[in-house]
Amino acid sequence: MTDSGVTPAVAVQEFIAPLQQALSCVAHGKISTRRGGEQPKIDQGQQWSLNDGGGAVLRKRHDGVPPGKLELYASVYWRVIKINQEGLSPYRVATTGYDYSLVIGETCELWAMHWHPQGGVRGRWLCSRTPVRVDSIPLGSGSYP
Repeated sequence: MTDSGVTPAVAVQEFIAPLQQALSCVAHGKISTRRGGEQPKIDQGQQWSLNDGGGAVLRKRHDGVPPGKLELYASVYWRVIKINQEGLSPYRVATTGYDYSLVIGETCELWAMHWHPQGGVRGRWLCSRTPVRVDSIPLGSGSYP
């Protein structure tokens, strides 16, 4: 077993592996890295996405209620950084942005959340009579959208 962050490649593996495991609980799919993401250069912008940007169809619920064709689309932007802090591995992955959406059918985006350093958090709930758009989502204790 290797320590997390011993090399940039190990830092990426340790970043992706738990996300891939979590995805396997709700959908069939693969987290795909782009632009040399498995062997990244330090401080170079990278991206991962579900199924090469194709989204992942969520599994049916255990209570037998089918969700329809409910798809999750996700992309995360990141870079490997070198840290010089005693007692810590020399490399870690820093998230620099994300783009998530939940879609039903081919035309209805139910929910979307986007973040990047220049624009902050943007979210929206659609496919209702009155679309709701927000500039930030409070996620304090007990609050859910």
